[in-house]
Amino acid sequence: MYELVYHSKARSRINKSDITDILEISRANNKKYSITGCLIYFGKKFIQILEGDKSAVHNIYSKIEQDNRHFEVTLFYHGPKMNREFKKWSMGYFEGDNSIMQTKFGISENALLENSHRSKETVKEFWQSIKKIIE
Repeated sequence: MYELVYHSKARSRINKSDITDILEISRANNKKYSITGCLIYFGKKFIQILEGDKSAVHNIYSKIEQDNRHFEVTLFYHGPKMNREFKKWSMGYFEGDNSIMQTKFGISENALLENSHRSKETVKEFWQSIKKIIE
């Protein structure tokens, strides 16, 4: 089992319809390749975790990097893991504003760039918190 977490900035023109398209396509592709995960959208930023076979995760991530609905796609963390965190979801989704992300998770507009050195345990705790909120 392998996981990959990235963050990116949404293009200014992105809208609810774009988010719906992203989720529909992601869920279909993820089911096809046995990938699970979660996408967070806040303050014109995305954070996503992908879980699955290493080659399948990297294949999906390479497609994500080419998507023109976002830019500055930055790998946050990747590596092996024991179990899936999101085994029931081909792609979970959470949308929040900056204040929710700051108060609940300690993530502000610039925190992703400032804290890219976070440990594997911190990343795991973050995603477990997200999962509890959206389940």
